[in-house]
Amino acid sequence: MQSAQKRAMAAEIDDSDSAQIAERALRFAREFNTTLTPETFHVWYVYASRKNDVINLALDRAMNTGSRLTRASLFELYQAHLSGRSFSEEMAAYGTSLAGAMADVSGVVSQSLVDANVVSSDLRQVKRGLGFNATRQELVAAVGSLMKANQSQLDTGRKLESQLERSKSKISTLEKELAEVRKTASVDHLTKLPNRRRFDLLLGEAIFTARQRSAPLSLAIADLDAFGPVNEKWGHETGDNVLRHFATHLSQNLKGKDIVARYGGEEFAILFADLTLQDTHFVAEKLRSGFSDINWTSQQTGGEIGSITASFGIAILQPSDTRESFVARAERLLLEAKKAGKNQTRSS
Repeated sequence: MQSAQKRAMAAEIDDSDSAQIAERALRFAREFNTTLTPETFHVWYVYASRKNDVINLALDRAMNTGSRLTRASLFELYQAHLSGRSFSEEMAAYGTSLAGAMADVSGVVSQSLVDANVVSSDLRQVKRGLGFNATRQELVAAVGSLMKANQSQLDTGRKLESQLERSKSKISTLEKELAEVRKTASVDHLTKLPNRRRFDLLLGEAIFTARQRSAPLSLAIADLDAFGPVNEKWGHETGDNVLRHFATHLSQNLKGKDIVARYGGEEFAILFADLTLQDTHFVAEKLRSGFSDINWTSQQTGGEIGSITASFGIAILQPSDTRESFVARAERLLLEAKKAGKNQTRSS
């Protein structure tokens, strides 16, 4: 039997796979012997997706303290935090379309079964009608009846095959459209980095993982210094080019476990997994100084822009931190770096 802590760790999932989320939700329900209702399944589903900090914290605590999870306790969580909410519109639309496709298949299969029963009935009638004394006319009629029934069965088979192919194609198209919707909803169109919405989910998962593993986690928020004047003097196209280059500079100089996202405007957020605060500060300083060494030139006019700098604020996750306090501390340190003269890193 897994420990409560390991069971909680098993809730980490890839947000992109709703089938895996549902499978984990069902596994949690079985493991904790909770009666499945739409409400209790909704709670387990949200917990398995790691999308709701309140639900995550409540169930993590219950698991790790050995508290009994009942239908009533889950229903209370549902009433308090999920009632009136629904799964994402994208998933709802997908589910409706998929249900329609499967209903089409089900209808054809049902008709196929009806036709098969008709053929079976025809065969029984022919068997009853034929004997050793059957006339030639009766034999011809029997053969004609069988041929007709067989043709009907063949037509139904072709119809079923055609419908299955159309439904397969429709489901494949729906899956591709859903993947595109997810991608569009979670990626910043300019920098191609995860956007704020996606980062909020990644941050919650990172905090959960760090605490389960008792591993360090640091959050850096970087902001381009004096970016407004760059836009005003050199134009938004130049500004967009600077943002894209800064995003590339950050992502290309980070390790695989680290996460960088566009936090908003000219702000970027970086999650450093498994690094001490001192090591995180060292990496951020390399990122900051490397970017400030670039000498910018306007692609539109050829004019010398010069150096564009960035400031960093870094906070390390504390046992008492909520997601909000963790972010607020990084933002406060960024503000301190700005007030101290910009183009520097503050950490705590």
